[in-house]
Amino acid sequence: MRRVLFIIFALTTSLFTFGQATVNGSFEELKNVSKINLEIDFSNAIIHGMTEKDFSIYEKDWYKDQPEIYHALREPMQDKLKDRLCVGKLIESPYKIKVCVSSINNYGDYHCYAVITNNTGNTIATISKIKGAGGVFGSKLNLIKDGAKSVGKILGDILKRELRKVDHKK
Repeated sequence: MRRVLFIIFALTTSLFTFGQATVNGSFEELKNVSKINLEIDFSNAIIHGMTEKDFSIYEKDWYKDQPEIYHALREPMQDKLKDRLCVGKLIESPYKIKVCVSSINNYGDYHCYAVITNNTGNTIATISKIKGAGGVFGSKLNLIKDGAKSVGKILGDILKRELRKVDHKK
């Protein structure tokens, strides 16, 4: 029974957070694109009530742990987009999706937005009000990774939906 309640809670939370995000701009430029770079920016984030710089002093391995956080976000995003778009780091693509983290609370919940740019650096689309759910138990890093996974799923769903719209236009 607990498992069923947890699954219902997780699905409800996923649908609620997915419904909050707002998409602006056009994905038309991505119609024939098969690869996009992914970047995560914590530079303006408040993490556990601290600036990134202060958090890195408090959490000595912060910069060392960032590749794990990157992969925690990228993997569920890539799972959603596997047949349509390769998401990665330093791949040959003129397009980039930059996830700008505004805050991460003590449970690893994220507030962030994403900006999709082309080879000239012009913004082609934005996804705002992304809220990823963290966890309840575990180390700060594990909670932050849980939140990153949630953001990755949400972004993957949104990109998949928007790319389907573009692909089906004639």
